[in-house]
Order: sequence, then C-alpha cells, then structure tokens
Amino acid sequence: DSPELAQFGPPADPEHRWFGFYRGTVAFVTRRESGISVPRVWSDLLRTDGPDLHVALANPATSGTALAVLTSLVTLMGEDAAFRYLAAVDRRVIEHPSAGAAVIHLVSEGIANVGIALDHDVAREMRRGEPLAISYPADGAAAEVGGVGILRDAPEPEAARRFVDRLLSREFQEALASSDVVLFEPL
Repeated sequence: DSPELAQFGPPADPEHRWFGFYRGTVAFVTRRESGISVPRVWSDLLRTDGPDLHVALANPATSGTALAVLTSLVTLMGEDAAFRYLAAVDRRVIEHPSAGAAVIHLVSEGIANVGIALDHDVAREMRRGEPLAISYPADGAAAEVGGVGILRDAPEPEAARRFVDRLLSREFQEALASSDVVLFEPL
C-alpha cells in the first residue's frame, strides 16, 4: 500500500493490487458549426436525414480507442449485431487511421464531420482552441482506466514502490490534472 492512497476514495481494487489514475470515455466528436446534428446515440451514425455523415473511426487492429468502441458495441448489442452495425457505419467511414487521436484531427480539419474518440483526447484539442464538441452515446459507451500496480515478482520492487508513490502523490496528480489527463479520482 502506498501512503499516498489516503488522499483518494476507495480504490478500484479493494485488495489494493492496482489503482486507476486516469480514465477516458468513448465519445462522439464533431466540429462546432458544421451543420450536422450532434450524434446522441449509436444509431445516429446511420441516419439518412440531413447532410451526409463522413465518419472517422480508428482501426481496432492498431488502436486501443477503436478497440474500446468495439467493446462498447459488442457489450450493448451483442457480437453479431455489433458487427452488422459496424459494417453499416463503415459505408460512411472515410478513413480508419491507425491511432484514435488521429480521428480528432480529421474532424478538426473538416475531412470528417463526426468521429469516435476518447473524450480526454478531444478535450486536449478543445483546450488548444479547436472548435470541437463532445457528445456521449446515451445508449452506452466503454471507458478505459489507466491503472498502476506492482507485480508480485517485480525485479526492482523498491523502485516500483517509489514510482507508484510518486504517481499517486498529490503533487503529481495536480500536474496530471493540469495536463491532458482526466483523473480517475478527481482531486
């Protein structure tokens, strides 16, 4: 147990084997004033009214973000329905970049008018002045948790403890909060 854990609420793991220190949630990203309706549910990506949707979705073979999207859809719809849905959406996908963050740039540059990305990546670009909007699928979405722990047979357990103590320290958490990271347990 790190002495730094006292500043946090209950850890995600009651046995204190690991601790979540950041999170990201699957979200839709659009360019403000693009003329399209902001997606509110997954089926909005299939609608046929209004302007054509040009979707950016990363490749799940190379992107953790896209894997989180796939996890969301399989959990919500079941495997067969999720893959049918993705096949239908894929007709509107203009690019499958290798990284989830690249989706945001495609939307930002107007190449795509809607993307699926992690909210903390979108928030970073919004803080940099990009005219983007985030919306969350009301019918559900996956979230990722960045976790840290020390392996039982770690070759350098004392160095690992110092790293975890530093990562969970109030000073380091404040530095993370002022950067592009969304803390799992806000300060």
